Amino acid sequence: MPRRPEINGYQIGDGIRLHGNFTDISCVAADPGSVFLRYVVGSSDLQFTWPTTNAIVKAGVGSFHHSFTVESPGEYWYYWRGNGAVQAAEYHAFIVHTPPPPFLGS
Repeated sequence: MPRRPEINGYQIGDGIRLHGNFTDISCVAADPGSVFLRYVVGSSDLQFTWPTTNAIVKAGVGSFHHSFTVESPGEYWYYWRGNGAVQAAEYHAFIVHTPPPPFLGS
């Protein structure tokens, strides 16, 4: 049976940075021709493609990230995919906890 990935936990209002790192077949950092990022929480489905959007930041050769603040609880799944010169894909997940009752609506 496949193992579920380790899941990090966060709180509403936390800043999150999703990282995507790409290497060639020799494990040397390399840039894909394009980078696709998709993340899903509940009914929200957000998708970005580099270099056509500035939502994905190229930090260095083969290194990309996307930053945002989590605003709703739930399980977030995200997916990085490289196309062109470097073809690779990877899924990850994290959870945003529901605040305890005394803090709801604050």
